[in-house]
Amino acid sequence: MGVCAIGSLIINLFVPNVNLSLYGFSTDTAYSGTGIFIICVMLLKAFAAFSLWFEKPNAIMIAKIDAIVGIAICIASLFILPFSAGKDHFSFRLEILLLIPYFMKINKIEYEWDNLESI
Repeated sequence: MGVCAIGSLIINLFVPNVNLSLYGFSTDTAYSGTGIFIICVMLLKAFAAFSLWFEKPNAIMIAKIDAIVGIAICIASLFILPFSAGKDHFSFRLEILLLIPYFMKINKIEYEWDNLESI
């Protein structure tokens, strides 16, 4: 996801339209407020995945931040976007159904992660 975020910035230098969408927010250009916001969230997710994959000491904290930010963005997308975009229908974001168990799993493994003995 991080590679796609950086790639979209580079591609948008040569191509006028680069479609980005995450958690209900979408844009046609990477160099807009929404585009930079989406790219920052994608980079946060990539950093959390990298930290968890390579078992970095601060990986749990970064993953918790990633989950909380994702849940907050989904909630904002649920309640703020329909009113600000002029849409008259409610859109339920399915991503939140995966973000909540992700946060719970990260909480569950935090103690084990922090108390690993190095060999």
